[in-house]
Amino acid sequence: MKYEKELYIDSQIFSGDMDGSESNFSEKIVKTRKPHECCVCGKEFPKGTEMVMQSAVIDGEGWRNCHICLPCIEEWLEEIGRVGVED
Repeated sequence: MKYEKELYIDSQIFSGDMDGSESNFSEKIVKTRKPHECCVCGKEFPKGTEMVMQSAVIDGEGWRNCHICLPCIEEWLEEIGRVGVED
């Protein structure tokens, strides 16, 4: 992990995509128990990978989860200027 945990959890990477149909939104860093595809880059990550998991109840759809890889979050944080690029 390149940055502090709080930055990954509070990245708001999809905040512009939320339309108010979500409730019970939560996100946390998890160590996956099975392979998961990153919902940003589409790359599959093996079991045991740390990823940010977002969960919410979506009107008309029920519970939905999304796993995001840490490199995608890091790129987002750097793009929006919340952190400096580290060498």
